[in-house]
Amino acid sequence: MPGENRHQSSSSLNGHHMLDDYTIMEQQQQKHQPPADLSEPVGNGSLQELYAQLVQKERDLLLAAQLGKALLEKNEELGLQNEKMAEEYSRQLEILEQEKHILRRKVDNVEGEYESKVSELQSDVADLRRALEEQQNNVKMAERQKSSIITQLTEQNQRLTAQLKEAMKNEEQLSAQLQGLRDQFSLRKSSLQDHVGHLEIMREEIVMLTEKKTELERRLQHLLTEREGLTSNLDESSDRIVGLERQCHEQEVHLRETHRELNELRAANGSLCERLESITRNLSSPSAPSFHHHSHSLLAEMDLSAASSGHGSASSPNSHPSLTGQDDIEIDDIECDDPQGENSLVVEEQNQKMRQEVMDACVALRSLCETVRAQRRRASLSLSSITSSNGSGQNTSVVSSVSTDTDSSVDHSIPRLDGKQDTGLLNYLVKDIDHLVRGSAWFQLDFSQCDQCGRSPNDLLQLESELHLTQEAADRLQRNLAEKTEESKRRDEEATSFKNQLTLKEVELEATREERDTARRDVRDTHLAKDEIIRRAWEVRDQAVSRKNAAEIELARTRIDVLQINSQLLEAIQQKVELSQQLDQWQVDMQQLLDDQMKSKLSKQERLRSMASAGGATQQLSGTTAGTANSPQQRKPKFLGIFQRS
Repeated sequence: MPGENRHQSSSSLNGHHMLDDYTIMEQQQQKHQPPADLSEPVGNGSLQELYAQLVQKERDLLLAAQLGKALLEKNEELGLQNEKMAEEYSRQLEILEQEKHILRRKVDNVEGEYESKVSELQSDVADLRRALEEQQNNVKMAERQKSSIITQLTEQNQRLTAQLKEAMKNEEQLSAQLQGLRDQFSLRKSSLQDHVGHLEIMREEIVMLTEKKTELERRLQHLLTEREGLTSNLDESSDRIVGLERQCHEQEVHLRETHRELNELRAANGSLCERLESITRNLSSPSAPSFHHHSHSLLAEMDLSAASSGHGSASSPNSHPSLTGQDDIEIDDIECDDPQGENSLVVEEQNQKMRQEVMDACVALRSLCETVRAQRRRASLSLSSITSSNGSGQNTSVVSSVSTDTDSSVDHSIPRLDGKQDTGLLNYLVKDIDHLVRGSAWFQLDFSQCDQCGRSPNDLLQLESELHLTQEAADRLQRNLAEKTEESKRRDEEATSFKNQLTLKEVELEATREERDTARRDVRDTHLAKDEIIRRAWEVRDQAVSRKNAAEIELARTRIDVLQINSQLLEAIQQKVELSQQLDQWQVDMQQLLDDQMKSKLSKQERLRSMASAGGATQQLSGTTAGTANSPQQRKPKFLGIFQRS
């Protein structure tokens, strides 16, 4: 359809051009036509006009015929052009359809790969989310348990402290009452002897109570010393933790230094590999003039090797893979191109020169291989010492395997350079260099990762910096917590001291009040009889003794309650310490589990990457060696074929 439209438009344009030409030609004819003679009669004028019209019509017919012919020719040309354009368009359309089909297939393949990768990544993300949710649930459960245990312990501590305060208040009240009774009893003594006896009794009771008080203070001091010992043990454990973290940081610094040395060794190994590759390239691409210079010696050497091999070469025609049919054809061409021939002495001299040059090259290559092998042994020994000092035995086996592979690559049946066994020497040296290059590439790929977790040095440095920052933050928090606890302890001690002073003041005030009341009663009772005073004193004494006995019983009960409360408090503290230790151990186990999972995933990814890169490198090396060995344009296979004959 587009070709037909173009054809119609071009034909209409050509028709318009032809009509324009026709009108121009008519105007020119009218200009050149002679004017009519006015002197002639009217009849002659009509005939002349008729004649002129006929002539004009004839000319118009001729012009129309010419115009039709020209239009037909142009239509034919345009038809041919349209056919050519239609063919070209169809061919281009077919090419575009093919390209479109190819692109569509590529797009389908890419979409399939993309969908597969997206599905794999989504599955990995889902697994990681599930694992993260499980870990978060476990952490939340542990936090809830911890908070519940802490609340229970705090409630128990508060309850015990409240009971202890109540017991102390009761004890203080009883002691105050006892003291008041004693004061009343001592003040109500009327006679000096009774007062002295009562004073001695009260002194004995005071001594007994002071002994009991000292015993209680001694027990309290013992409990305080035990508490201080526990705090000192806690401080020592925190100091040990800080020391262990410092040792860990030192080990990390040592690990960084070893990684830096390892990177330097890798750089040296890479430079040696580049030198080896350049040498192999120089050896694998000999120049054309050298081949033409030694063409006659090459033919002579081939003849000599064929004569020496004898029936062995005839019985095994496939024993020389480097000499193919194309090579034999080229050798025949060389023999035909040399019709003059040369002297056998000249050929022998050229053979000797050629062999000497080959021997020199072989000596240089062998020395280079030995140098590279020695450097690789030194590098493997240094790496094995580093890994043994770090305590990771994984890469030690790798280094030993690399060194054994390098040593095993040395064949004991190496061709000698004495001219008696020099066949296959260049092939052996090329294979040895290829093995060294592959081994160095594998060595570099194998040690480009971390010894323990499979991460790169940059990732390790970043993780170490993050670990150091978190440790510093934890240390700061611990210091702040210790300061806050010390401040709270100091405030508690100040509050207890103030409370003790207040209780002492209250007891002193109560004692002074009782003394005042006793003095007032004594003043009121001065007008009574002596017998009445003695009777009242006896009654007061009996009441004081009964109160004293009740106070002693209550004091014994309070002591028992205090001992029980202290034991319960110690048990609660011990349980709290054990729970905190268990919680810390759970957190450490969870962190270790997460680290192990991340390390395993990262090691798998790095192992896959290293395997892929190693496979690509081996394929590239094999492709380059195959390309250099099978190139039909180079003369190397013929040159090596001479030395491969046995």
